[in-house]
Amino acid sequence: MFVLVDLEWVHTKNNSCFPTQLAAARVNADWEKTDTFFSFIRPQGCVAFSWNHMAFTGGTENDFLRAKDATMVYRSFLNWLAKDDVLLFWHEEAKMLFLEQISVRLSGKSAPSCVSAQPYVYDFLDDSAADCRSGLYDLAAACGVQTNPHWQHYAVNDVEVFCALMQKIAYPQAKFSDPPPKLFRPRIMSPVEAQMPFQYDFQTKTVHRRDCAKLADGQIETYGSETLAKALRKGFRPCACCKADFMRARRARTADIVARTQYTYVYAQNATVFHKYTCPAVLSTKQILGTRNYWRAAAGRTPCKLCNPTPQDEPKPIPITHRLAARKPKSESHTITAEEKRALNRQKAAVRERTQKLKDETLTSAQRADVYTLTQPEYAFWVGQGYQNFHLRNCQKLRGISNLKGFKTYKDAIGEGYTPCRHCKPTAKHDVTVSIPIYSRPREEETVQDLITLCTAAGYLHSFDGVWFCLETPVGKWKINLHTKPIQLHHINLALTPNEQKYHKQPRIFLSLTDVFTYIERHDLRLQQRTPPVRCAK
Repeated sequence: MFVLVDLEWVHTKNNSCFPTQLAAARVNADWEKTDTFFSFIRPQGCVAFSWNHMAFTGGTENDFLRAKDATMVYRSFLNWLAKDDVLLFWHEEAKMLFLEQISVRLSGKSAPSCVSAQPYVYDFLDDSAADCRSGLYDLAAACGVQTNPHWQHYAVNDVEVFCALMQKIAYPQAKFSDPPPKLFRPRIMSPVEAQMPFQYDFQTKTVHRRDCAKLADGQIETYGSETLAKALRKGFRPCACCKADFMRARRARTADIVARTQYTYVYAQNATVFHKYTCPAVLSTKQILGTRNYWRAAAGRTPCKLCNPTPQDEPKPIPITHRLAARKPKSESHTITAEEKRALNRQKAAVRERTQKLKDETLTSAQRADVYTLTQPEYAFWVGQGYQNFHLRNCQKLRGISNLKGFKTYKDAIGEGYTPCRHCKPTAKHDVTVSIPIYSRPREEETVQDLITLCTAAGYLHSFDGVWFCLETPVGKWKINLHTKPIQLHHINLALTPNEQKYHKQPRIFLSLTDVFTYIERHDLRLQQRTPPVRCAK
């Protein structure tokens, strides 16, 4: 069956697109609606938008702020579709944006069949409607459909008008199985746009020079541009007439990107070779990825034979823009909670104590192990082997006791059968509610790509929606909020609660993405070792 779809979106200053509404209506052979779908979409970084923008027509500010994000809406929409549904968009631009969003936000999901209905409808109508090609509402009004111009840019109303137009003209649905008709009525360009050096063909995603022979007959609808920047950004292919210009522009763009990054080693997406940032072989690459760590770049890739990168290469100097961005004013710094401050102070004290005690070269291996146990900031209580009482860190009774074992909470120690010391009187108020790994430190050169590389190497399923980085191990699901500092981590234990859907926050402070991944990997490896294997019934 056919599904009429309308997608509304808003552009940012840097030319990014964020969807705001998605509406659809499934129709029968007579263009009568049998089912509908609609959802507002919470745009990313919505505080930067004007709520009077036409893309927010039909809803209030709260409607959009309370809505689901684009990834969840697209997933719900694809689940709503039937296997044989064909999506009908009015504009080609809306269709292309939808397919692009599906490929980026739902990687691995196959996109449904999509058709742009506009060229089919204009080819079907007679010349009397040719002057109304400026928009759906004008064309519908010319065909006798009652419309209200104020309804425009509200996705539900756009689908209603679309459906009413198709029903009014009784368009035969079987025609959509034919190739798209080629309209011989070219778009009327302004004299200024016609003289621009590059012309974009959005139908075939090809860019031409103004004097290209393929544009001479005027049968291709094009849009003028002064540069090739949009062609590079949108993935257009160059015509033979401008291939040399296109490659020069791509090399210049890639060189500018490499110059502005902090990467010492760079490589292309899905590439098997990596390079030094000065290597000329990367300039023809469409998308540049990279890292400052040689071994991360070498994970699954081989060194380039032209530039010959090695672990001893001098790191690339951090660009001035990145150094200035790292110097945040005090007013913009993150205000951590009192519990987090205590955890940081506990970590610093533990590191000092450990460093001081390990300087003693006469310590035995058992004594060194006790030093490590005592200086773990995640422990609040300790007990020695062969003793029944557990103690606080400053308890005099703890001195001289060996083969120590630590506990994070009062409940854990009691659950192991130990009793509180009568001298230091430990209670539940001494529990460690926030802990911090002793090796955690900020790493300014880290990016989301580092997490993707680590997950790929470990074989973990992963996705990223702009805020949350989600990954799944054999025994757990994890969500990392990349917009918080310290980094917040949320978890579902699949080994204990395989049907759980709600995440719980991990009571730890993380300053680095690498430390987050290391913690996840170590946590689930231990959990996997403790979880008994499932025995299949014979």
